[in-house]
Amino acid sequence: MLSIEKDSDIRIREVSFFLKAIKRLENESGYSPIEIKAMKGLFFVHLYGVLEFTIVNSVTFLLQKIREDKYNIHQFKPTMLSIVLDSECKSLASSGVKKKWERRWTLFEKIFSSEEATINDTVIPADGMNFKYPQLESIKKALCIGDPIIPEKRLIGKLEELAENRNAIAHGRESPVAIGSRYTVRDLGKRLNDIDLLRSHIITVFKSHYSKKSFLKGS
Repeated sequence: MLSIEKDSDIRIREVSFFLKAIKRLENESGYSPIEIKAMKGLFFVHLYGVLEFTIVNSVTFLLQKIREDKYNIHQFKPTMLSIVLDSECKSLASSGVKKKWERRWTLFEKIFSSEEATINDTVIPADGMNFKYPQLESIKKALCIGDPIIPEKRLIGKLEELAENRNAIAHGRESPVAIGSRYTVRDLGKRLNDIDLLRSHIITVFKSHYSKKSFLKGS
């Protein structure tokens, strides 16, 4: 987890340097307002990338550590089994009429199995959409995380804003200039601090969760 924390720290500093560059250029002659607005819009793409890196790698790290600990399948709590038995769940979902009952039996037999769990550490227990509050809550539930995944309720709106601005630019709904024109450098500094708080909290939660072993029955 230390390497993830270090890389996440480096990436958030890079965004901070980018914001300082925007502020410096805004105060220099030779740069048109449209150039500055475009940079402000791209700030959200850069910042979202830091958060996504932190979330995905925190989940992957946790699953890798759990796999290395060599637990038996029956030791896990029910919602954690949705990850542990990912391949069986996919097989059931894709089964035709002839195979559906056979695959149901296989799935439910494994729930009580003393077989060692083989965990796919690439599984991200969310709907595949950009990370907003519902996606973080889905990860929290699947991994049996007891602590709040977001430290302050006000950050739910900030996360929504970040993901929406990133999507609007990435999918061409709005230009970076259009997004950037809505914010001052001071506004962006506040967003940077908010997402820095969120990504630091997520790392802390995952470290604590692995230590507590809350994904196991009886914990």
